[in-house]
Amino acid sequence: MKHFILFLIMTVPSICVCGQSNDNFDNFFAKFTNDCTFQSSHVVDSVMLIQCNEDETNYIEQIDTLELYRESWQCVDFSMYENIKEDVCDRNAVIRCRINDTGILLYFFFVFVEKDWFLYKIVDYSV
Repeated sequence: MKHFILFLIMTVPSICVCGQSNDNFDNFFAKFTNDCTFQSSHVVDSVMLIQCNEDETNYIEQIDTLELYRESWQCVDFSMYENIKEDVCDRNAVIRCRINDTGILLYFFFVFVEKDWFLYKIVDYSV
């Protein structure tokens, strides 16, 4: 059951991923990456940080889950990532951030609520 729930956590938000860019999200993400005050006001009250491990058979195991609270939010410096890919579909966006040759790989999940985008989950696949 635990593995089924992990499967849902990892895949359901990405079902809608269309592989396209969205001007509304692009403008938002430009502000999000360059303004710490804006960034902290565009995270949900409790962002889930899910740490995972993928073995050589592509089996994904959830190692840990933490909650990152808005009031203690530490600004994420996106300038350190060398490889950022964006997938946006309707009200969902996923940003994949990688630092080449280091094993660092993070996925940032955003959702559009009412009139704005919010970060709600980070999945860490770093090795």
